[in-house]
Amino acid sequence: MLALSADMAAMNEGHHFHIVVIDEAHQVSDIAINQRIAPMLGSLPIGKMIKIGITMYKNHFWKSCLSPRVTSLIVPWDKADIL
Repeated sequence: MLALSADMAAMNEGHHFHIVVIDEAHQVSDIAINQRIAPMLGSLPIGKMIKIGITMYKNHFWKSCLSPRVTSLIVPWDKADIL
């Protein structure tokens, strides 16, 4: 397991993963997803990307939640177990 920053200023390139978990995905830019994070899974046939967050903006995370190709688990924040 390796924790990396998704900030565009962070030079996190050259890694390859089977699973990438993006917490606070709504705050990660579309450019960071398309140019930095998605290529980390590109060389693996079974790569998975898990995005966690809230759909605040019409960015990659919002599009993923609406896509029929993506499995979405939607839980209202006031029904979450942590509360």
